[in-house]
Amino acid sequence: MALRAGEGPVAALESVERALAVEANRSDADHAQMLNLYASILESAGRSQEADQAFRQALALARSLHEDTSSDEDAEAPAMVLDDYAVHLLRHAPEQGDSARSTAGEGLRILDEAENVTRPGGYGTEQIMLNRAVALRRLDRLEDARQVLEELVALCEEWDEPTMLLFASLVELAEVLSDLEDPRHEKVLRRAHEVDDLLATS
Repeated sequence: MALRAGEGPVAALESVERALAVEANRSDADHAQMLNLYASILESAGRSQEADQAFRQALALARSLHEDTSSDEDAEAPAMVLDDYAVHLLRHAPEQGDSARSTAGEGLRILDEAENVTRPGGYGTEQIMLNRAVALRRLDRLEDARQVLEELVALCEEWDEPTMLLFASLVELAEVLSDLEDPRHEKVLRRAHEVDDLLATS
């Protein structure tokens, strides 16, 4: 993680690949999360096909572990991988057209599964909600996206400090409201600018 932050994703790959080699015979939640990290770094390095394969390996292992135990602890791994994989799919799909709608539909099904494996308020709930809204918007389900985003913004506003998640949620909500020709989008966008300023000074 330090190499990824300091020198970029390509520099981090060797360390992750060494870790995976050491863990080659493991089949636990930590290994699923390591595979997920590997997939995310491959994605950042521009190796999207290899990232897709690694995401699928991580997902298969995480699903298997959760099916075996059904514990809240083991639910974190599939929730994380499902959410990250949905983001991967949405990032590499066109934003319009039949292909975009097909991929958004697949992403939404994956996010449904992520919500189903984790308890309400559990790991990654808010991030899953944001990604769900993105998928819904790609499917032209603007009212559904608006409802999800308004609920998410309300949750994030309850936290003690502004977060990047609140900022991203406000920006996405402003865009959805604009698509709906709802005049409230200007107020929401002003709040997004306020949060951005607060984040810059914190």
